[in-house]
Amino acid sequence: MKSFLKKIWNVCMMARMTAFQLYSLAVIGGCCILINIFSFFKLPLSWRMAVCVVWTYLYWLGMLVFLQVYIRVSGKINIDKDYPCIYISKHQSMLETFMFYGFVGTSHFIIKKELFDTPIFGSAMKNLGNIAIARDKPLESLKKVVKDGKQSLANDVNVVIFPEGTRVEVGEYPDFQRSAMKLATDADAFIIPVAHNFGKFFPKSWFDVIKPGIARMDFGKRIDPKEYDSKSLAAYCHKIITEKTKEFKG
Repeated sequence: MKSFLKKIWNVCMMARMTAFQLYSLAVIGGCCILINIFSFFKLPLSWRMAVCVVWTYLYWLGMLVFLQVYIRVSGKINIDKDYPCIYISKHQSMLETFMFYGFVGTSHFIIKKELFDTPIFGSAMKNLGNIAIARDKPLESLKKVVKDGKQSLANDVNVVIFPEGTRVEVGEYPDFQRSAMKLATDADAFIIPVAHNFGKFFPKSWFDVIKPGIARMDFGKRIDPKEYDSKSLAAYCHKIITEKTKEFKG
């Protein structure tokens, strides 16, 4: 009997994952196509960003309905709506990139340039104005982050950076790269640290089964880069984000 119930349970788990995957493809594909259409007709960036806000809440809804994962966000009071900021975030999955637009608003992400080559999705990322860098050319990438990031901030656009440089597994806390710190210092822009445990709840592959639960995301208090040098700023941001991530068991 136990064996039979276990098989039924496994079938139900796979069915919900399959339903979520199909839903995800529809949301991502539909929103990317709409962004590309808006760009083709040279509609304002605000129109394209509005699609991203819808994208955020559709994903939030999909996680809840199909996977029974509730996304709880704390620290929204720390999101600065008056000035563009640099959001530095833990990077464990694609979910955090989907969530930012809905909470932070108009933003440019620092992403690997290979994403621009992805059909439909890549062109949408480019049409949103995201900043692509070559990870195998660190010095060139640093200069591009600072140059293009300063331009984004000057245009009242937030910049989102994942200072670990790539996705990391749950329980991993590598040192931060200093590109975000360099940008913050040169542009005299506040940093908002962001922690979460999304790696526990967002599938790393199409075949992973996600258990129900509560995913956590936290926006920390803003940090003034003028109070630190580059090395101590990176260490302080790492400390703040790591402590919160560990609190979330991420």
